[in-house]
Amino acid sequence: MLAVAKGLEADGLLSAVRTWQLDDWWYPGPPSVYVHCVQNWTLQPPAFTSTLGELSAAVKTPWLLYVPFFCGDENGGNVYEKHGFRFVQGVKDKAQFAEPHPDDSERFYDYLFEYGVANGMQGFENDFLNYNLLSVPMFRKVYDSSSKWLRGMNAAGLKHRVPIQMCMGLPSDLMASLELDAVTNYRASTDYALSGENIDVGGSALLALGLGLRPSKDNFWTRRPESAIETGKPWGDRGNPGSNCVLNAMVATLSTGP
Repeated sequence: MLAVAKGLEADGLLSAVRTWQLDDWWYPGPPSVYVHCVQNWTLQPPAFTSTLGELSAAVKTPWLLYVPFFCGDENGGNVYEKHGFRFVQGVKDKAQFAEPHPDDSERFYDYLFEYGVANGMQGFENDFLNYNLLSVPMFRKVYDSSSKWLRGMNAAGLKHRVPIQMCMGLPSDLMASLELDAVTNYRASTDYALSGENIDVGGSALLALGLGLRPSKDNFWTRRPESAIETGKPWGDRGNPGSNCVLNAMVATLSTGP
């Protein structure tokens, strides 16, 4: 990461990078539903020798930080339970995860966002919203519980001036955003890793724009290495839109998210 920042700066491009996203991988936590649950939302040795704040200062760019869900009882829990925060459990494909209890949501996200902002965070992404809603029994069975969970996150976002991105959201999540002023954008495309077709954001963008949200396209390569041109990897055949760096850049720019 330091080498990438140094290279961008040498080419006069670093100032154009407004946010640097840390997706699933940077925090400690065991595997859960396709990604790792959050045990402790921080950088830890031996992978990292600096704090989030120190690394943000070193790459001269603020963070867009990511949470899919937190670790539940079956995968060791998380450090925030020791601070008195309650969590509700969910299960998807036999993998367990957890989310803050609706009654603790605002207090929890206030705590989390205060730490994030102090360490360079300027944006927050909550992923797997569809799994969170459909696989946490309380969110489906107790009236207003899922909305209260989202409202707590929103209140913390407004307090700390942190815009929130919804990811893998259901239409009901996007409709709920009408009451959530901190939610400014959502991911309108599929995962880049799953399909080269994530340039197709037009349909879902119509719903987003109707609700005052900006549709965000998933990440993409900005350069196609010679090895990829020769082998067709990692995009597959040459007809895959994922191999067209210019087209991806145009769609990402015109979507205006995040």
